[in-house]
Amino acid sequence: MKINNTRYFALLVFVLVACNKGPDFDALVPYQEKENSYWGYIDLNGNKKIDPKFKNLPGLFYNGYALLEKPDGSFNYIDRKGQEYERNYIDACDFHEGVAFAVNEGEYPVLLNAKLEEVKILEKVDEVRLPCEGFICFKNTRGKWGYMNKDGVIVIRPVYDFAGDFSDGLALIGKTEFDTTSENMKEKSFFGYIDTKGDQVIKPTSKYETISSFSEGLAAYSDGADWGWGYVDKTGKKVIRAKLEWDEVTPFKDGIASVKIGDLWGIIDKKGKLVVNPKFEIPPAFENGLSLGKKDDKYGFINKRGEWVIEPAFGQVILGFAGRRAFVEKDNYFILIDKKGNQKKNREFYQVGFSHFFENSVKSDFFDTEAVIDTFIQRMNAGEINGITPKTSLAEVMKKYRLTDKDLPENSYQTTLEVSKIKMNDEISGTVTIGFNDNISTEIVSRIDEYWYSYNIVTGYKPNNKAVTESVSFSIDLEGRKEAKAEKLAKDLKSVIELNGFKQDKEKKSTDSWDFYTTDDGPKASIHYSPGSVNLSVMF
Repeated sequence: MKINNTRYFALLVFVLVACNKGPDFDALVPYQEKENSYWGYIDLNGNKKIDPKFKNLPGLFYNGYALLEKPDGSFNYIDRKGQEYERNYIDACDFHEGVAFAVNEGEYPVLLNAKLEEVKILEKVDEVRLPCEGFICFKNTRGKWGYMNKDGVIVIRPVYDFAGDFSDGLALIGKTEFDTTSENMKEKSFFGYIDTKGDQVIKPTSKYETISSFSEGLAAYSDGADWGWGYVDKTGKKVIRAKLEWDEVTPFKDGIASVKIGDLWGIIDKKGKLVVNPKFEIPPAFENGLSLGKKDDKYGFINKRGEWVIEPAFGQVILGFAGRRAFVEKDNYFILIDKKGNQKKNREFYQVGFSHFFENSVKSDFFDTEAVIDTFIQRMNAGEINGITPKTSLAEVMKKYRLTDKDLPENSYQTTLEVSKIKMNDEISGTVTIGFNDNISTEIVSRIDEYWYSYNIVTGYKPNNKAVTESVSFSIDLEGRKEAKAEKLAKDLKSVIELNGFKQDKEKKSTDSWDFYTTDDGPKASIHYSPGSVNLSVMF
């Protein structure tokens, strides 16, 4: 989780977050009395509640706790009395529905209860989001999504390639398939909805390019950039047909939604009728009857008829009218105004803000190397790996990996063939390459006769039937947070190699690579790693 400590220019607080609901923070806002001073908290009336004592800009309070990022990048929690709980988590999220998640270094996420107690380690969980309508959406280490209850017990098995939070009693789920009939194996996505029992209410289909969670009985959909956006009901029926001019849309709230036409936003009702013409620079999102509006780089507030109730005159707005008053910036200081735009209490604050609006998920720091190794290496011993031996022919390799002549390199001087591309998730991918004792492509030559002379022309390539395997190589690429785990993966892969009949060559020492042997003339192996990648080669 990355927290931005820079000043907020304008913050549209009522952007829909977890569960398609607005904010439920605990009415305390961080503030500074002067430049470079420590941070404290005031309430929505401007009364000081927690004395300034935090060096870093803290977050908002949810369910009684706020997140605080320490100077070293770790995270602690603060309670409403200002007490800081020294936990030093490497990742943590806000509380919601009485629970939160945090991550200790090198471990899986842990479930926190309302007393800030660590009640359960979520084994084999790679990513987890806060509960919505009582259901916690999570992704396992195999990259599949499912749901658990607030006790951390799985209630809907992780079988989906994508899963959204529950909203209106339904959750958006998706599966990905590859079109094997296309030349480049194009990815195809199928989206549908399940109920709280895990039953399919709307069967997954590929007819939507994009579709959202439900809000007030409607979900936004798009069939592609050339079709614009519309809305479907809970039966999957298109009740508001997509309009090409609607470039973007928002979920429905209080019977209305925002649509972007060109560069400006307007408002529609549940029949798709434009009730306020496009004239706003940011999407209207209402709370307590008012929405933040922007005009000529200044911010004010509008009502549901699109009328300016408070003229745009402020450089920044913090939290909008989440309560009876709003914090706005005027003449380089923050003041409190009421819903008529009048300043209250004649108080000024140097800065009002927060480090983040709402953090609703964490990712595991535990690197499940076993899952990675099992994905790339299914079977292994000193003379065989994944069914490949020194006697495996090129034809057998092509049959095993379902390759055709079109997969051969278009030259007759290449001895290696990339047989498999593997993508476990957005952070782990790789390739499997097999080396042969001879060139793998043989030219298909045709004789061309033209008038008084003739010549040969290469019309394609076919497999060299004399080529047999000589090596198998695995290149595993790590991205994002997994880049720092390359050394751990390499060491665990080293253990697997040694358990399968290989011995490390102690004479060839290196900080980032190892060599292995079986007998003097037997198979050899090598492992090399660098930040973000690990490579294993087995030579027969």
